[in-house]
Amino acid sequence: MRPSLSHFFGFLAAATFALGAQGCAATSRPESPKPLDLVLEEGSAYVPNSAVTLPREYWVVIRSPAGAAYMFPRPDGRPELTAACAKSDAFATELRDYRLCAAAASSADVSRVNALPMDLAMRVSTRLHQTLRFRREGDHVEPFAYNTDVVAVCERDAAARSGFLKARCDRELRARDSGDRTAEFLMWTEAELTELPARLNALYGIAN
Repeated sequence: MRPSLSHFFGFLAAATFALGAQGCAATSRPESPKPLDLVLEEGSAYVPNSAVTLPREYWVVIRSPAGAAYMFPRPDGRPELTAACAKSDAFATELRDYRLCAAAASSADVSRVNALPMDLAMRVSTRLHQTLRFRREGDHVEPFAYNTDVVAVCERDAAARSGFLKARCDRELRARDSGDRTAEFLMWTEAELTELPARLNALYGIAN
C-alpha cells in the first residue's frame, strides 16, 4: 500500500508548520493545545476559540508576532470552505480574498493564508469545528490524527492501549516521556484505520 500524500503532508505539518510564514526563527514552547505536534515561533501565542463547543480544539488559531493570525492545520482548500466560497455573501468574499477557497498553489498564497485577520481565523475555525468528524479515507485518517490526540487516546482508553493501538501507544508514550521524537513516516495498520477514527471522535465529544 503506497503512502498517502494527505497523511504524509499532515505528518510533515506537525513537524514544520510552526515555522509559519516567518521562516526558521528561534522557537520556544509556550502553552499549546497540541504540545507533541505544535512548536510555536517565539512571540506567537495560541488563542483559544470560545465559540468551539467541543471539549478539544482541532483547528487551532495562533497569533503571530506581527499580530496576524494563522491556523494549524492550514485551512485552505478544505471542502467545507470550498462550499462556502460558492456563495455570494461577505464570508465568501473574505475566504476568496485570503486564498482559502483552494489549496495554496504558490508561496504568495501561503503567505496570505498565514496572515489572516483574527476575526476571520476564529470564524473559519468555528465553521470547521462544526463539521469535524474523523474517518478513514483509504490508507489514512482524515483529518490527520495529531500525535497529542493519539497519546490522549492511549491514556484514556485502556482497551485501545492494550489492543489495536498498543504498538503505536508504546512508541508515542516513549517519545513523549523521553522528549526524543524521531521524524519518520509510519503507515497506519488496518486495525488502526478501522478503530482509531471512532476513538478520536469520542475524544472530541463527537457522536459516532
